Amino acid sequence: MIRFAFCLLFFVAFQAANAQFYLAENASFFLSDGAIMRFSGPVFLDSLSVLQNDGVLVCDSDLVCEGLFENSGTVEIQGNTTLSATNVNTPSSDWLFTGSNQQLSSAAPLQFGGLEFSGTGMKQLNSSANCLRLKLQNCKINTQSNALQVEGFLPTDLDASNGWIYSSLGGGFYRNVRSGQEYVFPIGSESTFRPLWLSPFSDGLCGSRFSENSAASEGVSLALMNAGLCSIGSTFHYRLFSNTDSVRIRGVYDSTWIAGKTLWAASTLFPQTQWEVLPTEIEPISDSVQVASILYAPGEWVLSDYKARPTAPVILGPDSLCYGIRPAVYSVQGEPNTAYLWTFSAAGQSTSYGGTTVSVTWNGENNAGISVVASNGDGCSSLPSALSVHFNPIPVAGFEPILSSFPSTEDPIQFINQSQGAIIYNWDFGDGNQESAYNAAHRFELPGVYTIELEVQNEFGCLDSVSRLVEISEDVLLPNVFSPNGDGLNDELEVLSSGLNALTLSIFDRWGNLVFESSQLKLFWDGRNANGQRMPTGTYFAVLKADGQTQQFEKKQSITLFD
Repeated sequence: MIRFAFCLLFFVAFQAANAQFYLAENASFFLSDGAIMRFSGPVFLDSLSVLQNDGVLVCDSDLVCEGLFENSGTVEIQGNTTLSATNVNTPSSDWLFTGSNQQLSSAAPLQFGGLEFSGTGMKQLNSSANCLRLKLQNCKINTQSNALQVEGFLPTDLDASNGWIYSSLGGGFYRNVRSGQEYVFPIGSESTFRPLWLSPFSDGLCGSRFSENSAASEGVSLALMNAGLCSIGSTFHYRLFSNTDSVRIRGVYDSTWIAGKTLWAASTLFPQTQWEVLPTEIEPISDSVQVASILYAPGEWVLSDYKARPTAPVILGPDSLCYGIRPAVYSVQGEPNTAYLWTFSAAGQSTSYGGTTVSVTWNGENNAGISVVASNGDGCSSLPSALSVHFNPIPVAGFEPILSSFPSTEDPIQFINQSQGAIIYNWDFGDGNQESAYNAAHRFELPGVYTIELEVQNEFGCLDSVSRLVEISEDVLLPNVFSPNGDGLNDELEVLSSGLNALTLSIFDRWGNLVFESSQLKLFWDGRNANGQRMPTGTYFAVLKADGQTQQFEKKQSITLFD
């Protein structure tokens, strides 16, 4: 076995100019603490060789190590690096990748102490890698579908100075975290830097990835969207992993980039869990905006911009109508840049209308309903607001007036209620008077033709009405016979009058003697003279004069008095 040992107590530089360095055939190479060795050409170690570094090893070109590489010092690489699974690094060791567009490859996950990336271009990580410390200086790392993890718990175990980590589908950047600390996750895409700061509520592991792709293109089911979401953005998303109880997420974005975006939408990627809108704190910072939210459960999360549905509109209008053909007006409180689509349905038929206010004429069908959807300028529609319309029975109004043969202004008229299915009754007598009794009685003070209306209402507020005409005459009626014999039948001569202002009745016997005279509007003669004497049976002569509202009356006729 060939062994090259450098056990110097002072710095030693070894340079093989433009030469390829091979370590093979069970050879071992040892660089002691404090020693520096620089290789200008490619370095190759076969599967049977051993390289042990306790000093500083600098390789200006590519490094391929298929054997055992034990490192407790510093290794600086400016070319591409391929390491075997037997690469061993102590916690105090460091690997520095300072070249341009470098690639770090391994057939198995790699474990480092300190890991530093600087230089120019994009660094390609072709296998998963763990490190205790990570430093990024003005460069980008593409982990591709692999994981890059910082195992150190201190926030300072990551030093990112204008550097960020890009991962494609399946990849990501991970950190061990402790409760009460805030950790930066310098993630981004190939074109932009969108870091996050995570503050866990318990110790654990957190991971993140930023992608300028649609979340749906990476298997996020939009079928599980919360009802309040319209669509998930197709321009970017974050994917987060956390096994802590909960974690606070903070991001700072320039105002122009976040303008027009509602930044946070979230969903744990369990099949039974829907997308949810995260409560979000927004704080302006100079020309930037700080956005913060909290994930309240462990799991894998996707954060994306989203379009929220417009608020489901509130329908203003009647949902309870009386049976029959009924017009109704419905409206919503409009919002700027919002359109509305109404749908009316009844008996299996539907009709659609637009606008903030619509009218419809119902025919009293069963299964009638109305719904409205709001749409905004983003092409998002609200969930429908619906209103079921039902129809109540209508009462039946009816009444009958009790009319004498001589309806007059002197006597009230009785009205008998014949309504069905009502609880409220409103009478209108056509002369400015109303009443709310079940049955009604009313005296008309003036002659004329009156329209009597009864409106009834049931417990649902449904109405019905009916009307009848009643004529009150302007007239006077003088009977021509009576029998004041005390039998209770036709004992008095009653003068019936209606609408009169004045009335005088004079009665004479057959010899022309005045036996009775009165000017009362409500007038009766009991067959006695002014002295109270009963007049004998026979024929008498009456003269009646009266002044009405519109005319005068004069009647002369005979009156028969008998027992």
